[in-house]
Amino acid sequence: MDQLNSDLLRTFLAVAETGSITEGAARILRSQSATSLQIGKLEDVLGQPVFDRHGRGVTLTATGERLLPVARDVTRALSSAMRDLTSD
Repeated sequence: MDQLNSDLLRTFLAVAETGSITEGAARILRSQSATSLQIGKLEDVLGQPVFDRHGRGVTLTATGERLLPVARDVTRALSSAMRDLTSD
C-alpha cells in the first residue's frame, strides 16, 4: 500500500493554495501533468478525492478540507526540522 509522503502533501498544498492544478504546478516547479499525477496518487492513498475539479480550477472536498491543516502542520514541522539539522 502506498503511503502519504511530504512530496504529496507539498503538491496538495500548492494546488489547494492556488486553486489551480496549473498554478500549483508552477509554484512547485513541476509540469501540470506531473502535478495531476501526484494529486491522483494522493487521492489513491486516501481512497477519496481531495479536490472537486471544475472549469476554473479546483476546490477542496470535505476530505481536502480535513487534510489541509494536517498537510500544513506536517510540512511546516519538516521544514523546521531541516533548518534545525542544517544550521550548524
